[in-house]
Amino acid sequence: MLRRALAGSRNQLEAYEAINRLLKSSPKDAYLTYWMGQIHLAMAKRQQAKDFFVKAMALDAKAAEPLTALVQ
Repeated sequence: MLRRALAGSRNQLEAYEAINRLLKSSPKDAYLTYWMGQIHLAMAKRQQAKDFFVKAMALDAKAAEPLTALVQ
């Protein structure tokens, strides 16, 4: 699902839009939430990225990626 959405994206804005569409249909998906954080990080929006990483951790406490992203 995510791979397909991002396959045609050529920039951060397109990636943001693709993941945002997916999050609207699956707002409790920790993986998508984490990737939205990564996109915000790539756009130098650190506080928003942190917020998405924290939310991803709340959605899936066992996921290591959001925690790793927070400590980097």
